[in-house]
Amino acid sequence: MTSPARRPDDPADTFQPDGWGWRARIGLIAPDADFVPDAELSAMAPEGVSVHATRVHLKAAPQLSEHEPIDLATLRAYVAPPLLDEAAALLAAGPASAIAYAFTSTCYLPVTSGATATTTR
Repeated sequence: MTSPARRPDDPADTFQPDGWGWRARIGLIAPDADFVPDAELSAMAPEGVSVHATRVHLKAAPQLSEHEPIDLATLRAYVAPPLLDEAAALLAAGPASAIAYAFTSTCYLPVTSGATATTTR
């Protein structure tokens, strides 16, 4: 048995969600080589919540392997202005309902190296 044909102007055939969150839009800042945070957030987001990621270049990434830790100098350079500030400003102009920061390695920076300043900014 075949289903009945629908007219071309049937709203059921023409309307598709566009991915723009009608309930909330989460802006996400992540390192340029890490696509996991936006995939995970998108999978967990309820209906009507969209995730919009921007990337910040991690300058030492080409020299790193998955088995080597990231050195503190690389982390300090990543959190130093203006890169994260510019990424946050772009997402805020989106407009994002909230902005998430997804680079847990930077939480290992000593407080004196600017981690608190990054949170405040």
